[in-house]
Amino acid sequence: MLYWLAIAIILLGVVLRVIVWAQNRDLIIDEANIARNIFERGFIGLATPLSYEQYAPVSFLWMEKGMTMLFGFSEYALKAFPLLSGIGVLIVLMLVLKEFVSLRSLWYPLALFATAHFFLRYSTEVKQYMSDALVVLLLVYFALKISITETTGKKFVLSWILIGTLAICSAMPSVFALTGVGGYYFWICFKEKKYDKMRLLFLVSFIWLVEFALYYYFLLRDQAHSTYLQNFHADYFLVATPGSIKEWAHNWNVTSELVNLTTGYALSGKLFNFGLLAFGSILLLYRNTARGLLLILPLFFTLVAAAINEYSMIPRVVLFTMPLLLVVITNAMDFFMSKKSMIVKLAFAGMALACVIMHNQIQMAWKPFYGEQATWAMQLMKDNGIKGKQLNVSNGSVPAYIYYTQIHPDKQRWRTLYDAEIRAWDADWAKIAAEANGKAGVFFTTISDNEAVLREQQLSQSSRITAKIFQPKAKCYAFVFEK
Repeated sequence: MLYWLAIAIILLGVVLRVIVWAQNRDLIIDEANIARNIFERGFIGLATPLSYEQYAPVSFLWMEKGMTMLFGFSEYALKAFPLLSGIGVLIVLMLVLKEFVSLRSLWYPLALFATAHFFLRYSTEVKQYMSDALVVLLLVYFALKISITETTGKKFVLSWILIGTLAICSAMPSVFALTGVGGYYFWICFKEKKYDKMRLLFLVSFIWLVEFALYYYFLLRDQAHSTYLQNFHADYFLVATPGSIKEWAHNWNVTSELVNLTTGYALSGKLFNFGLLAFGSILLLYRNTARGLLLILPLFFTLVAAAINEYSMIPRVVLFTMPLLLVVITNAMDFFMSKKSMIVKLAFAGMALACVIMHNQIQMAWKPFYGEQATWAMQLMKDNGIKGKQLNVSNGSVPAYIYYTQIHPDKQRWRTLYDAEIRAWDADWAKIAAEANGKAGVFFTTISDNEAVLREQQLSQSSRITAKIFQPKAKCYAFVFEK
């Protein structure tokens, strides 16, 4: 019965992901910029640093390129691989969990991952975050299934050179997962005194290191240190040597957000899951150090990279850590669920169920989530007769505007909006409105509500707003105005 409960939860997660994918929300700024790179480049070009301040692993880009060659450049085609990755994570998460815990606890992490907003969103977004999580989980699973002591030396080396190479090309966070794989095998060899096997591990690890160094030098270095990305992610780096309460608080807020997004924000749930995470980490390292290192070393080195400003802790970028956190948390829960006391079992099961109920977003199936609905704004312009250079496109809306007017299969729908004026991020909107000759329009899809109010006030100084959209949930603010 418990096995079929787990299967039912996975099926629920699959159905929710397909529904959210089918809702077909507009591409947001980074998604549109990924689409532009895929549209403008061939397979070889996608293996070089991307344009428009974007990074994505080669394998992800090639999969996206293949999907668009088969099915065109619609949102459905571009989001198909992230959708498949999100479904894959659910399945592999169950396989990994079965290696660590019993069926009596399996339902909890699966239910969280199947129904939480964060995971539903990034299973249907044109970015590599969900495929990163899939690659990391597969590395953990392969490590558990490929024995260094029982596999022949040649087979072990060849298997892990192939797996490691594919992983490095498929997900930047694979470097963190591979530290866990290395630590896992090293501890097994050390404990069992298989020093001859250690030489094989060192050889494989050296090859991984060389491959990643080359990948970093040719593809990641410039992007990782670009001024734009460093500034954008500045608030999501950690302070390596915190010396004040403020710096400690910053580190705590950044790292704790990962657990909050994974398990929920309710205070009781936080106490429950943070407690399980701490106890689960100790329990793993004490009971089975090798397996503890497999899960905890990737988390540790992610924090180290963030502390030296080499990797951002912005939640979507470190989404790959969240399934690992769930496995650690579930180890602790399984410990208590194995107790004979029915009161203990009911207390932990009840608290876990409460976390799932409070954190789930099943309503996304009938209440669509929107990111940045540029087409709503474009439709307003079209309905109000705005054409060509009468339309002013704000800087943050340019990628989506280009995607929908130059790349999307239905681009002819927007032919009257071609040749719009592209405005810089620091444009003087009051001046633009004052200099407008008759009717004009503008839309914003990457600003805050307060900024949108300010833009409306600036436009109103010398013109009359005749139509508008003000949709905070969809990050869509559009104004048609005339003098």
